Amino acid sequence: MTHPRADELPHRRFVPDDLPRFAPVRLTLASPDEGWHGVSIRGWSLPAASEPTAPIPPLATFAVVAYQRGSSPMHRLQDGHWKNDTVGPGDMTIMNAGIEATWRWLAPLDDTHVYLTKDLMTATWREMYQQDVTDVGLRDAIKVRDRAIFRAAMLIAAEAEHGLAGSRILVDSLRRRCACGYCALTVMRY
Repeated sequence: MTHPRADELPHRRFVPDDLPRFAPVRLTLASPDEGWHGVSIRGWSLPAASEPTAPIPPLATFAVVAYQRGSSPMHRLQDGHWKNDTVGPGDMTIMNAGIEATWRWLAPLDDTHVYLTKDLMTATWREMYQQDVTDVGLRDAIKVRDRAIFRAAMLIAAEAEHGLAGSRILVDSLRRRCACGYCALTVMRY
């Protein structure tokens, strides 16, 4: 049975603006279409969902989801298994590129998604660990806490919202901070 919110993507990977096609969300914030390299950001408001989302196709990027308002049990179906945890303000979900998943949350949430390109994550891993890699696959986690990554995500969101002079320079350093933190967090956790 096809989920009522699902429709086919036109032969490409899932990108951030596709999310409303698969889940009941409302866009609250978006980064500029040009000038930011290796990173984009979207803010989403999620109403309580009694039903799981449609299966969300593999994401083209890595993602850090920073929860700002609301608290809810979060359920994720991936590879045939449900994973569960409760998320709230200050928590984050980290997601690997290329993984399909279905989600369910029970209470309203406001969050910010920082999307990091595969090229950025691979280059960051290469520099951090002095390994000659052409691609990285990192672990997902429904709930992690890292104040530095969360703060970097919130600062990127502020730059997307206000876009003042020097914004691109600041976003460049913050995207690297998110990428380094994601790589380090994955190594430390697993």
